[in-house]
Amino acid sequence: MVPSSPSDDTTTTTSDKISLDQQQQQQEEEQEQEQEQRSQCRMYYWRNYCIFLLCSIFTFSMWGVSAASSKDLSEAFDAEHMFGLIGWANIGLTLFFNIGSIFLEAHNVKFEYRLWANSIFMILGLVLVGSAPTFWLLLIGLLFTGLSGSFGAVVIQSRFFSSSSSSSSSYCCCCCSSLSALV
Repeated sequence: MVPSSPSDDTTTTTSDKISLDQQQQQQEEEQEQEQEQRSQCRMYYWRNYCIFLLCSIFTFSMWGVSAASSKDLSEAFDAEHMFGLIGWANIGLTLFFNIGSIFLEAHNVKFEYRLWANSIFMILGLVLVGSAPTFWLLLIGLLFTGLSGSFGAVVIQSRFFSSSSSSSSSYCCCCCSSLSALV
């Protein structure tokens, strides 16, 4: 056997120290990355929470107000026997326009155009509901406000989320609309 020289021992310990230092640095980097990911998750959680809260308020406030006042609206036009049409008018076009919003998003129609279209639907619907001289114009106004609520939620969600998640949210709106139509 050949005896080992003292320089071999110091080289081994130096390389061991270097590898230990590298491992510690790597662990520290991994911990920093993990903390950064946690903070990003928290940030995205609150962003998503606020966006979905605003979308649900935006969507369901108009539906709730018109559903709650459907009897009063029908009595105002002496059409008590047709107050069920108010609920249908509120969600009538929702299913079709949610499918249409998926189509618009798939064909890369700009967010601004979709937002302007939604704003026009909302303004037109509110003006028709507020100044309708007949029950049928009231129903048309409710068609536009219901459309705007649902379509607007999908448009806003598509601004902040990927196309697959906003399409799935649009699909969810389609399912909810069709279920509420059955009730």
